[in-house]
Amino acid sequence: MSETKQQKDIAELREFNKRVASGEDERKNRGPAAGEASCVPPNSMKAKLWAVVGDAFLPCEEALKELPPAHYVVLQDMQKGVFLQRQNFSIDDLLELPDCASEEVVEQIEHFWTLEKHFREYGFLWKRGMLLWGPPGSGKTSTIQILAKKIIERRGVVISIYNPSLATVGLHIARRIEPNRPILGLLEDIDAIVQRHGEADLLALLDGEHQIDNVVYLATSNYPERLDPRFINRPSRFDVIKKIGMPSFQARAVFLGAKSKKLTDDPAALKKWSLDTEGFSVAHLKELIISVEVFGVDYGQSMERLQTMMDCNSDSRDNETKDIGFNQPVKKSDKELDEGIRLAIEQIKKLPDAQVNCECSPEFRTMNLPPAAGDDFYSKEDQEDPSSPHDDYDPD
Repeated sequence: MSETKQQKDIAELREFNKRVASGEDERKNRGPAAGEASCVPPNSMKAKLWAVVGDAFLPCEEALKELPPAHYVVLQDMQKGVFLQRQNFSIDDLLELPDCASEEVVEQIEHFWTLEKHFREYGFLWKRGMLLWGPPGSGKTSTIQILAKKIIERRGVVISIYNPSLATVGLHIARRIEPNRPILGLLEDIDAIVQRHGEADLLALLDGEHQIDNVVYLATSNYPERLDPRFINRPSRFDVIKKIGMPSFQARAVFLGAKSKKLTDDPAALKKWSLDTEGFSVAHLKELIISVEVFGVDYGQSMERLQTMMDCNSDSRDNETKDIGFNQPVKKSDKELDEGIRLAIEQIKKLPDAQVNCECSPEFRTMNLPPAAGDDFYSKEDQEDPSSPHDDYDPD
């Protein structure tokens, strides 16, 4: 290389370095420098297979012909597009309480899954819609959880619907990939969903141009007055509309006895608790058990606190009456109540061990439980005399 050519190259290099140095301020506003962010998506590092999307080939860990039976929600992002995300959630042990509208709902939907042949014979889509309404805490969510558990056990999938437009895409994807898979679509607090996303997409999904086959839509609402009549005046949207009221006497007895072996072993105490808690939701019954047995709070104080909480009702018109029950409450004789307790204890004994809590707190043995009218259970002498035979209960 000639000396002149070499000098020219050096001059150009110095000019280049000068230009690079002069742009330092401009470079401060750019993205992260090398090493500060990876250009490889984390999931790609675990990839073992190629997922084919048209002419695109995406790295993936595993390719499946069907979804694992589980609870899903439909999501979307720039990298994955529309996809189903499995939900890992923990719930309390589920009790199927007797003498309740929830029990009827479960039976109806279980029966629906056996009727495909009949729907096909008449040329109808094999689908069903049910709307559960009632006061907060009455057991609507528990009913949904029981049904979700049952469909997962039969290898179906549960898909929660929060955004109807996005859920429509996800449901159609699931149906194209698995045309025969039972699907339970959940619309919890449907009035809130409509308020946030409007009605058009949801109506189209329920019985319009976007409806799918082999599906049950199960919706809940605490505030039916917020729903447009179009949701309820056409059976193909919600074929059954069911009120879920507060637990009946026998249902309360089963719940309380299943959570407390002490109450199951003492029918008089179980009867009193079940009578005192008329109008209580499942959530209130649960809190009563936790307050008395777990925290050792006095029974009377716990009842007073919970009853005061119940006085703060919402403005929804479905709470205007206190005569709300799984079945409408009726006055029963002592003989009928005792028979209800006997049946409740029989049902509790048949429950799986996982649903029955046999532990009691030591404080429960000496709680200040006021006696029921005509009932000498936990008399004043019992409460004052530490040698009372009632104190012989062993929490274990």
